[in-house]
Amino acid sequence: MCCIQVPCEQNPTQTGGFSRYLRNARDGASNILTSNPAKSRCNSTFLIYNVDIPLAKQTDPKYLEKLRELENKLNDPREIEKACVHETGHLLYFARVGVTRPYIQVPRIFPKGEQFDYRMAAVGTERQQISATNARRLILVARAMVAGGIFLQKLKGVQNGGDNDDYTNFVEYCERYQRTVSSKPFNKSKLWRKAQNHVKRELQRQDSLLLRAGDMANMLKRLFFFRIIV
Repeated sequence: MCCIQVPCEQNPTQTGGFSRYLRNARDGASNILTSNPAKSRCNSTFLIYNVDIPLAKQTDPKYLEKLRELENKLNDPREIEKACVHETGHLLYFARVGVTRPYIQVPRIFPKGEQFDYRMAAVGTERQQISATNARRLILVARAMVAGGIFLQKLKGVQNGGDNDDYTNFVEYCERYQRTVSSKPFNKSKLWRKAQNHVKRELQRQDSLLLRAGDMANMLKRLFFFRIIV
């Protein structure tokens, strides 16, 4: 998932430089795109960001159920790899919009009304970095938003690319564009599909993009997921 917001917490990638973190994370990484992770699960405890959950709510059975669900996914290598490939798509295409200082969101549990939800991982950008000033920029942002799901479909064979939240963010982005740039109506779902087709074609035609995707996904694996108890 891509997050378009101003991050509420200090993030190391904003202060230390994202490229440096990627270089440091490269060491020892295996190739996610060509690997076939074992179905066996490990039993590690991972860093999970839950600062949005009041202490009194952390004994709520609904919270504990979501926490167990997230922990199970974090201990499944296949789920880790899917998250990394998805976020790789967002990062590579947001770079074309000029996003050079994204922030990394580690596994996170957050309140959702009276319930709770979680994200395995996310890359984010401050809203002003991708403000839509013209139709061309709107198209580039659309490609960045669809890229996560397309990468997961084309590179890992996952039919459900995890696009629901991304599409919601895309619709909100389009509505903001219509309020601030041009009130001319357009078909949001059609623009989304055209962006998906564009990314699919590029993945089929550009071997260099595949190589970059593999490197990026390997590095993100070490940035997103921290084992604190092995």
